[in-house]
Amino acid sequence: MNSEEIKLDITEQISKTSKNLSAYWGTPSFKGILEEDLDLLKKVQNKVERYYNMQLVLSVILSGIFLVILLLNSLEIIHKDLNKAGLLILFIITSLLGFYRYYKIKVNLEFKIYLLELRNRIESK
Repeated sequence: MNSEEIKLDITEQISKTSKNLSAYWGTPSFKGILEEDLDLLKKVQNKVERYYNMQLVLSVILSGIFLVILLLNSLEIIHKDLNKAGLLILFIITSLLGFYRYYKIKVNLEFKIYLLELRNRIESK
């Protein structure tokens, strides 16, 4: 394979990654995520990383609260009807879906940045 074929293959992978990024919910809220400017993408990556970490913390806290409530209820320490905990379950599911969304955006964005840097290195040689 010559360098032109490699660059073409990398460009195809970048377009597939951009298509994957545009498929996730709310991706347009991150301005510049579909661009090919490395500086802009690294700024967007920092923003996505912060949102990912916040969603991770929220998911862990809500899941922990739910597990404690289930444990206390199963040990009959508290006598609460778990139907009232439906709102907490809804928040946990929403939080986990948000965590998964930011995880997929984060991974695809890291892959896109890596491919762009690789293509730039090949072009500079």
